[in-house]
Formats: sequence, C-alpha cells, structure tokens
Amino acid sequence: MLLRYRRLSCLLILLYTLTPAQELLAQTWPANADWIPMINANWNSLQDANDQSKDGLDIIPDQYGHDSYFYSNQSNLFIRIMLQGSPLKRGKLDRGTWFAALDVNLDGFPDWAIRADGTDEYLRTLYNGGLDNEPEIEYTALRNPIAAGAVRTVAAGYSGFASGTYLDIRV
Repeated sequence: MLLRYRRLSCLLILLYTLTPAQELLAQTWPANADWIPMINANWNSLQDANDQSKDGLDIIPDQYGHDSYFYSNQSNLFIRIMLQGSPLKRGKLDRGTWFAALDVNLDGFPDWAIRADGTDEYLRTLYNGGLDNEPEIEYTALRNPIAAGAVRTVAAGYSGFASGTYLDIRV
C-alpha cells in the first residue's frame, strides 16, 4: 500500500514539473484587500512621472490615493497599476507599454523590469546587467499574456474617475 502512494506522489511531482508555465499562472489572483500600495523611500505613494500625458492612458490614483500596488505569494509576484481607462482593445492589450522597475539591492538602479507590451503582445521580465536605468537582458517572455492569464483588467471606477481600470500583471 505504501509503495502505491509513493508512486502516486512521484507521478504528481513529475506532472507538476512538466506543467507548462501558462497552466501554473492559472493560480488565483489576490483579493482586493490583499494588495499592498507601492511607496517610495520617503513612504509616499508613487506618482506617475508623466502625469496627465496625452500620449496614452494616464496612470492615476485610485479612490485610496495610490496608483500602484504589489502582492507576492510563494510562487508569483503581482503588480497592479491604476489607469484612467481600459488598456484593452478587442480583447488584447492596446498599443502601449506598462511596466514596473524593481531595485532589489537598493543601489539606485532597477535590477529587474516587468513589462506588459501591447505593441507585440508580450509580457517580459528583464534583468539589468549594468549600473544603468535600462534592464535589457530578457529573462522570460510570454506571448499573449491576456490569453495566458498573466495579465487582466479589473473595473475600478469611482466618482473621480468613472472609467478607472486596474491593470494586473502576474509573473
């Protein structure tokens, strides 16, 4: 009997390791209450550097005054960005790029970038190989991130911005 359970356990482990990345991404998204606001070194909410840009969807604060959030569990990092409208067009990311830069070692340069690109429909993680502001070494690339379940939108309108939309990204 014990041998049968060991075989079953080995089979489950083998199936898990052979599971495509897209299927592993099918894990649940954080609940709204689980998201943690992103803040800067002075404990202030992050702000859109190109505030009120006419070139694309503006990043805006939500009803709580934050424009970006994160969440992490044992297997995924989640990024949430509040946009003035939906970044989707015909079920795909509209032209434009949304990203988060992560300075893991606190040297003032981003070590990683997570980029959802509507121009070529990829979700990429990039590593910075130098001391500059441009993570350029592609670490992962996922085609059609909406269909793969790695990117989604959530309606988040409120009285200040009725068309507000959260763009959620999972890596």
